Amino acid sequence: MKMKTKTKQILKRTGAALLSSLFVLACAAGMFSCADTGGGEGEGSVTSVGGPATSAAPEESSDAVLTSSPEGEGTPDTGTGEGPARVPESLKILAIGNSFSVDSMEYLWNLLKDAGVGSVVLGNLYYGGCSLAQHLSFAGSDSASYTYYKNRSGGWTSVKNYKIADAIADEQWDVISLQESSKTSGVASAYRASLGKLVDYVRSKNSTATLIWNMTWAYQSDSTHSSFPTYGKDQMRMYTMIVDCVKENVEKDGRFSYVIPVGTAVQNARTSYLGDHLTRDGYHLNKEFGRYLAALTWACKLTGRGPDEIGYNPAPSSINADMTAVARESVKNALAKPYEVTESKIKTGQGSLVVTVPAVDPGEVLHAADFYEADKVLAASNGVQLDGYRLLEWEYLENTYWYCTSKAGTTTPASSAGTYHQNICSKKKYSLDELPLGTVFICDAGWQYRLEIYTDPNAKYGGSRPAMSSANFFVLNEGHMKDAKYMAWNIASSPKSDISAIYAQAAVHLRIYVPSK
Repeated sequence: MKMKTKTKQILKRTGAALLSSLFVLACAAGMFSCADTGGGEGEGSVTSVGGPATSAAPEESSDAVLTSSPEGEGTPDTGTGEGPARVPESLKILAIGNSFSVDSMEYLWNLLKDAGVGSVVLGNLYYGGCSLAQHLSFAGSDSASYTYYKNRSGGWTSVKNYKIADAIADEQWDVISLQESSKTSGVASAYRASLGKLVDYVRSKNSTATLIWNMTWAYQSDSTHSSFPTYGKDQMRMYTMIVDCVKENVEKDGRFSYVIPVGTAVQNARTSYLGDHLTRDGYHLNKEFGRYLAALTWACKLTGRGPDEIGYNPAPSSINADMTAVARESVKNALAKPYEVTESKIKTGQGSLVVTVPAVDPGEVLHAADFYEADKVLAASNGVQLDGYRLLEWEYLENTYWYCTSKAGTTTPASSAGTYHQNICSKKKYSLDELPLGTVFICDAGWQYRLEIYTDPNAKYGGSRPAMSSANFFVLNEGHMKDAKYMAWNIASSPKSDISAIYAQAAVHLRIYVPSK
């Protein structure tokens, strides 16, 4: 992407020539020790007295890159991310995004540290499926709608009910990233309506950070995402539309220093022996290789390091040497040609992404909103259109359960009990005014739940206790509620087991959709 004017390119070459002449004179005067150009750190390298080796810059970069901040410090011009470059001593990066920024940044902290960045602070302002228009709306209403993820030392922490203004003010960010929702990432009208205004807002809160664009990826060819018909259910068409939108809107805005071509890196990798299997659900990236590929693209672009210079592997048991080679090749080609697919030369290799058996990872953070597309398909197959529903946000209690026919309150088992660490439950009872008949409950495989009912919220229920259920789709009805007016619920694994390491995940495996009033 060429955001620099021809005049600047000419000045750059003229300045380089002048510096070269001055350098020759300096060498002759004995001010510098001139290195052998035949090897070592690279042709044309020189060593100044008391300073590090540097390298002559290429005459012209193939796309736009980070430039220095107004104070003269910051990340250097890094070209395509290949060859020697001055790695920033510190980087503070905020992404204003959605689940695709979660995918992109999951392993970024470790990759930046491996690349040589001394201090790294990452922020990720998350709202499921959030578009530019939605971000702009939240900004305008000062809405505390986000989950704010932060990484200062290699692990992510989170705070709910966060505002976009507070996230921007939280640190003196060096870099702020924006992106469009996958639903409209290739829809030009969505950019025209909101991009400029959102950038205006961000700049009103932070006038110095480098603005960058996270160019996301096209869906898997067999994706069931409800927005895939927007692109004719054609992966290459979606990719091309994304590229066109970025070139016509992000570049022409003039305030973005560069684009991180994650979508191109993904598309490049799809031409390798790994094939079109880089997502875990047709749109979110595979949790090991896919997320590694995305973060490697970011790390190379942010530091100027080539992909071969960054050795960190987040999952050595899942990402072998052949797969690492695919990732590095894909990123290198994406940085060189950010807006076109480069066919992979790696057509055979060990390892496969075709069958992924999900393992329980206690450190994984799940978001109920990220299940919406799959839930929408399931609901439609049961004759319910979730467009007219809202996802309930509810709080849970750990190692606790309701027992409606025993007492009005909850029970927290002791360590000697057989049910110890086996349940979570809703923190409160809900009335039928809050969760009316017609409310939809969706439960994932491997989990079960019990909807406890109460006629009086302050007394135990006098009838029969409802049974435990593992039904993946249930619509609240009179037959279940009987004469009751209140409900609560328990969640456990199926079969029951100790879930103390994944309480937060358990809460996401039961999603509740309430009819919109």
